[in-house]
Amino acid sequence: MHELSLATNVLEIAESTRHRANARQIRGIKLEIGQLSAVEPEAMRFAMDALLPESSAAGAHVDYHLVQGQASCRACGKKFELEFLYDSCPACDSFDKDILSGDELLVKSIELA
Repeated sequence: MHELSLATNVLEIAESTRHRANARQIRGIKLEIGQLSAVEPEAMRFAMDALLPESSAAGAHVDYHLVQGQASCRACGKKFELEFLYDSCPACDSFDKDILSGDELLVKSIELA
């Protein structure tokens, strides 16, 4: 379960941000989890719930936003949604594509007090 180490990193980012801003506490964290990122949203929730009470972000609310996979076909230029990384272009059936979104795990914002 690599989500535990990812959750640890998210909390380190939040704490570093709190420290740099000279804030008293972390009130909220917003995460974007890409559908293609190999991060299991429920496992990430479980890991964050397990680590939050013992961290400097104890009591903070965590919002999770799932990001749909999107790609652009290099062969025909069509933009399309991806459910899996290995999906082909629905227009020309090519597998040659650029991933536009959905492969990220981002700390989108941190609310401080």
